[in-house]
Amino acid sequence: AAAGGVLVGYIAYAIVFSEPLEMTLEWAFDLGISWVLVCSGVFLGAYKGQRERNTILQLTTVESQYSVLKNQMQPHFLFNALNGISELVVQNPVIAKTSIEMLASLYRRILDNSREAFSTLGSELSIIRDYLSLERLRFGSRFSYELEVPEVYEKLYVPSLMLQTLIENALKHGIVPSPEGGKVTLNVAAGPQGWVGITLTNTGARYVRGRAEGVGLTNTVRRLDLLYGAGHSFRIGTNVAGETEVAFNITGRRS
Repeated sequence: AAAGGVLVGYIAYAIVFSEPLEMTLEWAFDLGISWVLVCSGVFLGAYKGQRERNTILQLTTVESQYSVLKNQMQPHFLFNALNGISELVVQNPVIAKTSIEMLASLYRRILDNSREAFSTLGSELSIIRDYLSLERLRFGSRFSYELEVPEVYEKLYVPSLMLQTLIENALKHGIVPSPEGGKVTLNVAAGPQGWVGITLTNTGARYVRGRAEGVGLTNTVRRLDLLYGAGHSFRIGTNVAGETEVAFNITGRRS
């Protein structure tokens, strides 16, 4: 627009003052091109600067949101575990004492893993096994579990503590409400598009669609969205066997 204004102005000047139009046009054209290049450079620099500021702002926002979710999950786990142990204090003080000692050791490792957004699947499985052993003390024969995870997947990266949170959720909403208890199964296998498919099922109380979701499940979905964007899938429902099933696919990388 500025270059066009310069060009029109000089044409009008040539006509009014009877200057040679060809020379004026050539000079005005050169000036207009120079003006366009200067303005383009200024605007491009401003655009890049704004884009960088927007990117930094977006990253800061994501990190802030993730920190909020992470800080919610640590006490959420601790409170749930302590509530479970409190039931044992009266019923079986010896097992309650053992559970408290196991919880102290387990929580220290949970805090270590929570310092990073991602952990290896092998590291997460170590925490999960100890957590499930702790819950076995609480539920006894009412609860069993199976981890179907080929060793080849243990070096892949998963969001820290996400699997433990989902298993905790399965016990709270599936095993606890069921008089017969039930079984929790974790399966890791190859997924679509080169992703890693992770499936968690429990045979306890069935999932009720439309029920208000708890902190664990809500934060899991939000963390997946923040960490992977469109690079993941997630679903929860009842499978053909009538079991509650949570299934999601991720890249297996730190992004």
